Amino acid sequence: MERLSGVEVTKIYVGYDWAVELLMNEIKEYRINREDIEGYLEHKKLGDKLEIYEDGGDISISPKIFPMLEKEYKLKIKNKILEKIRKQMDNYERCDINIIYAEITSPEYFDDITDLEGFINEISCFIAQLRKNLEGVKYYLVIKMNRKWIMLDLNDANYTFL
Repeated sequence: MERLSGVEVTKIYVGYDWAVELLMNEIKEYRINREDIEGYLEHKKLGDKLEIYEDGGDISISPKIFPMLEKEYKLKIKNKILEKIRKQMDNYERCDINIIYAEITSPEYFDDITDLEGFINEISCFIAQLRKNLEGVKYYLVIKMNRKWIMLDLNDANYTFL
């Protein structure tokens, strides 16, 4: 019996974390010297949104953390995950196994899902509104935050750390 799989691979950006990846690629591509990186960030009008630091001799850039935006960013991350789930259920309903791999690129805002039970229950309620019957189709959400991987079984409302 042939089985079909639907896979969604995504990065979830909030704030200015998208700019880090873009700028690091540009810095490599344009071979910008260490001493010119700060000026380059200012040129891109991102100097007040990103910070530069040394990491074992290498230069790294990261978004500045704005504690007052933490609740807003957590909500954005959750909403983006729910959007991906809805997209997969709409577009891959003929697949037997559906997996969403979501890398959260701003783990400083969502690093510690302290209430995984509550989070998966929230997702389960969302799924119940979208589709009543999940019989015969498996849905998984795999989240990567920093070096942690969590797999949520959306059918059975449970999770495991990978």
